[in-house]
Amino acid sequence: MSKYAHPDDIKNISIIGGGVIGASWSSFFSLQGMEVKVCETNADKRSTFFRRISKTKKLIENSNLRISRKSGKISIYNTIEDTVLDTHFVQESAPDNKEIKLSVFKELDKKVPPHVPIASSTSSLLITPLQKHCKTASRFFTGHPYNPVNIIPLVEISGGDQTDEKILEWAMSFYTSLGKYPVKLNKEIIGHIAGRLNAALWQEAVHLVSEGIADVETIDAAIINGPGLRSAVMGPHLTYHLAGGEGGIRHYISHLGKSQEQRWQLLGKPKLDSSTCKKLIDGIEEESKDKTIDDLETERDLALIKILKSRQIKTKK
Repeated sequence: MSKYAHPDDIKNISIIGGGVIGASWSSFFSLQGMEVKVCETNADKRSTFFRRISKTKKLIENSNLRISRKSGKISIYNTIEDTVLDTHFVQESAPDNKEIKLSVFKELDKKVPPHVPIASSTSSLLITPLQKHCKTASRFFTGHPYNPVNIIPLVEISGGDQTDEKILEWAMSFYTSLGKYPVKLNKEIIGHIAGRLNAALWQEAVHLVSEGIADVETIDAAIINGPGLRSAVMGPHLTYHLAGGEGGIRHYISHLGKSQEQRWQLLGKPKLDSSTCKKLIDGIEEESKDKTIDDLETERDLALIKILKSRQIKTKK
């Protein structure tokens, strides 16, 4: 029998950090009917937290996506100790700063009962150095969401050197039970899977802007109306499998593998120098026109909801 509670018995959630990711996780868990406690000490983030929560919850509630009949209460606290009182699960979402994370991990290690799983939303740090000095290191793992957290199903699961393999299996079951689509990495890596792929795409997009090949809006339009559509239904490997025709990926590699390697060598290595940054900022301001960040987030989220509702999401059993 596992020492961790059955996923169906998880009712009380603790979120450490009330920024964009923490607020989104809070909204998500609340809409699953769970009671959510949030630790946020930054006054500016606290002032915008419930406005962000209200906006995202209303959006999801009107979307017919999976939610509980009754939303769970969300409360905000100043200390980790108060936030984790009676918790069943912790989703750490503090800023991705190593010193901040180390401090948070150290306190969670002391204040959270050892049978309670602790996930980190980190996108740019590894669990191994963060859990190194924790007495209960085995229950710490990465549960990295993809923004916007309350809409996109993906959660990337990985552990550090001291992470219990059983907690990773538990995490897969837990996130799946909530309608998420968790994927488990064989080993941890900075950026995980989706973040690294997205970074590679933006690297080339920035290179194209920097070299004057096309402007920001044109590049964005090319992605939205081309590979972006295809990526919503098929990943890069199967896409290239189909590019090989009847012979599939074997044919593609044997006939076009060398030319593909040549294209990889030609991909850009841009620098975010003053000139490139100016081109990016000017281009993005021109593309977004008079729309605020709030306007753009709403536009994105409504479109994502339509995409999700138009296709059947595969869920792990």
